[in-house]
Amino acid sequence: MPYQLFDQRSGLEGTVSSIVRHKDTLYVGTYYGLFSLVPGEGVAPARFRKLEDIHGGCHALLSTGGDLLAATSDGVFAIKGLEVQTIYPLAGCRALRQSKRDPNRVFVGHMHGLSSLYLSDSHWRPEKDLEQLKDDIFSITSDASGTLWLGTSLNKAIEVNIPLKQGVAADPDFGQVQVTDHARGLPTGNATVFLIEGKVYVVTTAKGGPLFVFDKGKQSFVLEARFGSRFGLDS
Repeated sequence: MPYQLFDQRSGLEGTVSSIVRHKDTLYVGTYYGLFSLVPGEGVAPARFRKLEDIHGGCHALLSTGGDLLAATSDGVFAIKGLEVQTIYPLAGCRALRQSKRDPNRVFVGHMHGLSSLYLSDSHWRPEKDLEQLKDDIFSITSDASGTLWLGTSLNKAIEVNIPLKQGVAADPDFGQVQVTDHARGLPTGNATVFLIEGKVYVVTTAKGGPLFVFDKGKQSFVLEARFGSRFGLDS
């Protein structure tokens, strides 16, 4: 299968942390910022162009359909072509997840916890800082019911259930948020969460990993060894 390599020679600087295609343009977030791929012309090859209005590291990208959102060390930004708009100027934003219940809502994981943004009248605005959460959030995923799972910089994953207000469709009751810590079975260290075929997985670089799956019956994470030595696991 043919492939093409992009690195600093093609304008792409830094370690890649996120990749997304938005409106036929490929965007790459690195610790040096946000880059977009400019197609080649004639014999000139394709090159990456840095979006100069984003100065900090870009940790996560999310295409909402209409807009591209970028979570960076300087906050969350909306990218519309070459225009960059500041949405949420909070340091240490690391993760983005669009709500399953309402696509106009996006959750932001950051070094101070979890917040939400909401799209209204074509503008993204900060909606709510969830005061129940103070952890350093590295990653976010969600199941079909809308329950959020958060990966943290410490040895736990967090399950977050945000109930809906009675009689109001898709309107969250942020005052009744239910937070459950799941550290059991995980080694001390960072935890990145993924949802695959309805199961919650944690990847960690901590000793004793790298891959765990959540056992609902035991309410604990257990070492996932089905994939064998090709993933660095005991078969």
